[in-house]
Amino acid sequence: MNIEDAWDVHMRRAPLDAAQGQAGRSTAARKPSLTYRAMQVSIVLVGVWTIVEMPWELSPTDSLARLAALLLAKCLLLGIGVAAFFGVRYARGFLAFVCAASVFALASTLPLEYAIARQLFTLSLIECLSKIALVASYVTWYVKRH
Repeated sequence: MNIEDAWDVHMRRAPLDAAQGQAGRSTAARKPSLTYRAMQVSIVLVGVWTIVEMPWELSPTDSLARLAALLLAKCLLLGIGVAAFFGVRYARGFLAFVCAASVFALASTLPLEYAIARQLFTLSLIECLSKIALVASYVTWYVKRH
């Protein structure tokens, strides 16, 4: 085999090699980043915790209006969470904003809950931490993306 034969083989295989190289790069580019996966996990965590803590938020003496408001709030949060999980435009930012506002509202009541009922304090603390994780993962993902 001389140099011309090797060059001919190389030239015949060049389009195939180039196509395989681009396919390898495109699958690597499509692989979700760690920050994106952390954000997705945080979205799921907030959604699951919203459902888990619902029995503690209900009271047998609640009026129908309070029950309807609680169910509407849970459905809205879960709806925004599902939209954010599947990448609907502006849903992730809106969910992060709602979670940040919720943390500001909940964090101020944590000392009082600790003094009154430790079980409610624990539930609220877990909710705050999961929402803080969502906001932090969203900000990290957003900064790395832009």
